[in-house]
Amino acid sequence: MTGLSPGIVAPAASLATLACGLVLAIRPLVEGGRARLAAVLAVGLAAEVLGLYTGIPFGRYEYTTAWWPTVSLPGGEPFPIALPFAWLMITAACTLWVGSSLARPVAALAAGLLAALLDLFKEPVMTDVLGYWKWTDLSWPIGGPILGAPLVNAFGWALTAAIGAWVLAKTPPRPGSWRYGAFVACAHLFLIGSLGVVAGGWWLAIPTAAATFGAVVALRARA
Repeated sequence: MTGLSPGIVAPAASLATLACGLVLAIRPLVEGGRARLAAVLAVGLAAEVLGLYTGIPFGRYEYTTAWWPTVSLPGGEPFPIALPFAWLMITAACTLWVGSSLARPVAALAAGLLAALLDLFKEPVMTDVLGYWKWTDLSWPIGGPILGAPLVNAFGWALTAAIGAWVLAKTPPRPGSWRYGAFVACAHLFLIGSLGVVAGGWWLAIPTAAATFGAVVALRARA
C-alpha cells in the first residue's frame, strides 16, 4: 500500500491483540479447571503439527516465518509459537458464545461449526494479505477451494474446535458469559476483516460490518 515496512510493530501488535483476546475468552472458564484449558491448547497444537506432516485434518499447507515468532520443527518446517494460543482463544470464545443452556454434545458441535465459519472469512486475509501460511494443494483430498482454502479445512476446523469445546463444556460457564465469547470472536473477525478490506477485499466489508454489530451487542448486553 505505502511501501513502508512496519518492522517489529506488526508482530508485536499481533501478539498483544492475541493476548488480550485470550485473557477475555478464558477468564470465565478458569473456574472449570486450568487442566481443561491446557488440554485444549494441546489439541490445537497436535492438530496443527499433524496437519503439517500429513495434511490431516486441514489439508496440505505450510507456515511461513511471517507469523513471528516461529520455531523450526523437524524437516525445517516453521511453526508459529502463538498458533496453539490462537486455537485456544477461538475455541474458548465459540464455546462461551453458544452458551450454557445447550446439552454438551450440541454445544460442542455448535461451537465447532461457529469456529469453522469464522475461519472461512479469515482464510483469504491470513494467506493472501498477512502471508502467515500457504496452501500447497487446494483440492486435496475432497475438492475446493472455498475462499482460498481446500474444502477439507472447514471440516478440520469444525472437528478440532468441537473436540476442544467438548472438553471446555464439561463445566458449563456462568450465565452471561456468552458476552465474552461473542465479543472476542466478533472483535477478532473485525480486525482480520478490516485488514482484508484495506487490502482491497471489499466483499469482506459484509462480515466485518456484521462482526462490528456483534461486538457492540455483546458489549451492551446484560447478563
